Amino acid sequence: FFPKSEELYREVYQMSNIENKVNDLIKKMNLEQKVGQVLQVEREFIVPEEVKKYHIGSLLSGGGSTPGDNMPEDWIKMNDEFWAASMEESDHYLAIPIIYGVDAIHGHGNAKGAVIFPHNIGLGAANDPDLIERIARVTARETAATGVDWTFAPTLAVVRNDHWGRTYESYAEIPDIVTSYAGRFVKGLQGDFSEENVIACAKHFIADGATLHGANTGDAPISEVELRKTHLPPYYSALKEDVLTVMISFSSWNYIKCHANKYLITYLLKDELGFDGIVITDWDGINYLSDDYSEAVAIGMNAGLDMFMVTENWKKFYHYLITHIQTGRVSMARLDDAVRRILRVKFKAGIFEKPRPAKRKLSQKPSCLGSLQHRDVAREAVRKSLVLLKNDNNILPLNKNASMIVAGKCAHSRGIQCGGFTIEWQGVLDNESIVGGTSIWEGISQVAPNACLSENLTGEDADPDKHDIGIVV
Repeated sequence: FFPKSEELYREVYQMSNIENKVNDLIKKMNLEQKVGQVLQVEREFIVPEEVKKYHIGSLLSGGGSTPGDNMPEDWIKMNDEFWAASMEESDHYLAIPIIYGVDAIHGHGNAKGAVIFPHNIGLGAANDPDLIERIARVTARETAATGVDWTFAPTLAVVRNDHWGRTYESYAEIPDIVTSYAGRFVKGLQGDFSEENVIACAKHFIADGATLHGANTGDAPISEVELRKTHLPPYYSALKEDVLTVMISFSSWNYIKCHANKYLITYLLKDELGFDGIVITDWDGINYLSDDYSEAVAIGMNAGLDMFMVTENWKKFYHYLITHIQTGRVSMARLDDAVRRILRVKFKAGIFEKPRPAKRKLSQKPSCLGSLQHRDVAREAVRKSLVLLKNDNNILPLNKNASMIVAGKCAHSRGIQCGGFTIEWQGVLDNESIVGGTSIWEGISQVAPNACLSENLTGEDADPDKHDIGIVV
């Protein structure tokens, strides 16, 4: 009896079974159905009837794109309607469930009431892979509880220039910490693909943190040796845990846009590293490949992109790709490869077997969004992510009973505290949008009975005769 051999046999059998299902389904698909599968359309640009008509493979919510009042029931209702449209079968339509994606990168930040974790730069300071996996599990549960199947996380950027405006999305400036986190985050999200798990997405491939002067979407003028030594290791870690999707970077490598770089996408990621999942674009990522959108579609497909995140141009994309296949500008083999990868991911993740969103276990009330157990993990993450820069004269810890004044524009703003990718793409500034959170002032006021908040937050009302301590945030 060889347990490992038996486990390997089961894995091989399962994969063989999935490949058979993929092959059986793709044989039934016509050109239009295949083209529809490679599209991921932003929800504000499509209605359920069009999901059916155009055989759409995936949908997403961009930052701040939320249904109804942005409550769990609104998300579930929306996802249920889109899912139902994709599953209506007839002579001209196959029942292929959509997968819905969001940027749940530090918690399910788009959804009101979800637990928000520190951003990656803080989590990197914690240097705790076990915590990272638990954070990912909580994120997966809360994301799945809104009927969503896929999150565009983890971000595996290794930031080499802190001028980059998205430095906070990176765990570290060296690959070691990012690599130690990558696989654990993927494992926490994907698990065994139960109803409490979601599809992970390693991003942004590759060297998005290495652009010259830290320019966002800029060029990374580095050698292949540096690319492989510094920026590739985190992806090895994610691939080892069978991450199902990889998102391409807006940036360039030596003046070739990553979205158009066949060497990086096809030869390195797919052929050399053996990645058999979905390679997806970033938000309208092919728009930057050519002024001619039709040409941009062809360039992206021929580079090896499998799924295209598209906003208002999605119908143009649909018709242009059909034309490219008919004229031979893009081969049917290339399209079949993309569709095969998309179907493989849907089968691997159990999307075909899952009930409709409204019938899933986590969709039932009460919602797990913002639960006390989840917030306990977030509080632990906050504690471990804090970095003490100095403690002159041992002023810390503060005396809780001292008279203190709290000031600064960030002292009582849950929105600023949470940062980007929270409710809106660039975050919010108010308190009301962040349901269930605690501002720094709210936290201090709960434990320091003699604390007060500066009237106009400037601290101008600080008085040495009244206040022993001043805290500025």
